[in-house]
Amino acid sequence: MDHPPLTKRYGFFRCKNCKRQWESANIFCVKNTKKVFFEQRCATCGDSVNPYRTENLCCPRCGNDDCICSDDDNHRHVNPGKPHRSELCEKCLAGYRCDEEPKKWCRRCKMHQPCRC
Repeated sequence: MDHPPLTKRYGFFRCKNCKRQWESANIFCVKNTKKVFFEQRCATCGDSVNPYRTENLCCPRCGNDDCICSDDDNHRHVNPGKPHRSELCEKCLAGYRCDEEPKKWCRRCKMHQPCRC
């Protein structure tokens, strides 16, 4: 399965089944939209959950969404020592790693490059 170009955003979650709440800086929306492409699983009950709200990732130093600060600082509420829970991440479970650099998207064949064109 291939997917359209994605933008990383910040999301707020509430599980409808067990009422657990959490936040994540690993939300992937279809580029130029707020449509979430990959859900996350609840750590308590395992249900797949979409965020009820998403925001642009903003820089903690300057507060801007798009800033000139280093990329390492462009995170909100992120603990760099906290490991990514790939067993709860639908993107990782689908075979796409969250820490991979995004690939270029070919509009002609609707696949990531290198493509079939």
